Amino acid sequence: AEEEQDEQRDTAPRATGRRGEARTAGASSEASSAPVSAEELDEEAEAAADLLEGLLDAMDLPGDLRISVQEAHAEVEVIGLEEGVLIGRRGQTLDAVQELVRTAMQRRFERRSRVLVDVDGYRARRLEKLLERADEAVEEVLDTGEPQRLEPMDSIERRLVHQRVAETAGVVSTSHGREPSRRIVIERE
Repeated sequence: AEEEQDEQRDTAPRATGRRGEARTAGASSEASSAPVSAEELDEEAEAAADLLEGLLDAMDLPGDLRISVQEAHAEVEVIGLEEGVLIGRRGQTLDAVQELVRTAMQRRFERRSRVLVDVDGYRARRLEKLLERADEAVEEVLDTGEPQRLEPMDSIERRLVHQRVAETAGVVSTSHGREPSRRIVIERE
């Protein structure tokens, strides 16, 4: 839905803030159906960073924050943790932290949260693996004609996988199930 319309872009640093916070800004060629201003995204990212900083302090964990703001969403990444305590098994703890941030930001700003939380690049590495698996599934569908079900993913991951599948003629992807078990099925057109 509208979460799957946001587009991610790589960005370059623009400044450094509290607790080693690196800030970046980027652009997106595609706007969400309910756009928010750069100032609103920046304010939401700052609030999310404050929440995460408080969480790190409460857990007595080291770590710096890197904020990047794109046209349609913001990312707050915790960097410098040597242990996977904020990632957890298969990203479950990170998903819980993401849900905490999402809920807090939605309550505070009274709109859908557009902040993505990451820890030491975990989400980027996971996305790379998911896209590789999607490519393999597309090949399997084209070779055998049998539909392929991928593992459960969050909405941002699903959106990017749908985009990757759409690049190949002859196959389509659809999402099935309910969160947190919602997954993509790839099949022939």
